[in-house]
Amino acid sequence: MRACAWQEIRHLAAAVLAALLLVACGGGDTNAVGRSRIQAAPTHALEVRKPDATPLFDWAEGAYPEFFPSHRSNELLAPWVYRFYPETGNYVGVSGDTVAVLGPLSGGDILFVGTLSDFSCRVYPSDCSAPIVVAQPTSRSVTAPAAATFSVVAAGAPAPTYQWQASMDGGATFVSIAGATSASYTTPATSAADSGKVYRVVLSNGAGIAQSHGATLTVDADVSSYSFVALAAKMATARALHAAATLADGKVLIAGGFNGADQYAPALDTAELYDPTTDTFTPLAARMRVARIQPAAVRLLDGKVLITGGQALNLDGNGIDSAEIYDPVTRAFSLLPSRMASPRGAHTATLLSDGKVLLLAGF
Repeated sequence: MRACAWQEIRHLAAAVLAALLLVACGGGDTNAVGRSRIQAAPTHALEVRKPDATPLFDWAEGAYPEFFPSHRSNELLAPWVYRFYPETGNYVGVSGDTVAVLGPLSGGDILFVGTLSDFSCRVYPSDCSAPIVVAQPTSRSVTAPAAATFSVVAAGAPAPTYQWQASMDGGATFVSIAGATSASYTTPATSAADSGKVYRVVLSNGAGIAQSHGATLTVDADVSSYSFVALAAKMATARALHAAATLADGKVLIAGGFNGADQYAPALDTAELYDPTTDTFTPLAARMRVARIQPAAVRLLDGKVLITGGQALNLDGNGIDSAEIYDPVTRAFSLLPSRMASPRGAHTATLLSDGKVLLLAGF
């Protein structure tokens, strides 16, 4: 070995094995010769056998013959143990626990490529097993500003490292969270804007990489922040026990009910529209085909509104079995020819996924 080269090996000692680690794991200068094959060794605390210089050098010669083409004997230049390969001009060396390389492999630079422990799984692969997820993180629901904690149970030899990641686009892309490197991750104080974020964890050790399923965070707004503000606009007709349904354009249909001044007042057949963009109520010229108190109203898949049941007089307890449709395009009501199986009022109407409407309870 050349004396001038070993002057640099004072640093090379770490660099020599480093370059080997570089060769093995992909660290170092990306402009070095053959660097496309070099993969950086992961940094982690291993729980398997740690190689010494000799088995490490032997492994490197078998794994990367283009850099270390022949079997060489160990040489000593304190504090370094090293091997020199005259065919390629590359050195690989160990000083204490440090691994480094020097030569064309590293572009002529001394490269520190890791520690002996970093190569345990490469030298002794039977000691190692890739990470697996034993228990997946689960989705969480919190009320702002409470934090949420996600946890994972993992196994692997050596024990894997953890890196939590978050996605703002429903799991399409993830970004690593700085400092989130344990088996559990607790978010900062949440807000409604955090709802829908997806979290996962990436596990890695010298034997491989695994990642968990995504877990979704749901954040409900703090109810203490809710407030009601009275509208300046007034309804065109005073009414109570009426039905209301939001239309596709954001306006609200308000129909039926009775004049609350008299609890025995007859049902109303009038309707009006509330426009939230202008904060105004506009009475409809068309009237419902049947006056109704406590009907149910639901918007259908085609944008029309189904209005069902109700009663003709408040407190009479007699339900109505008829139904009608409001068409927001024509702003007109049309009575359905069919009748409900049971007269009912003060019931619920729920639109199902197939477009049908489920009517429940009432009187």
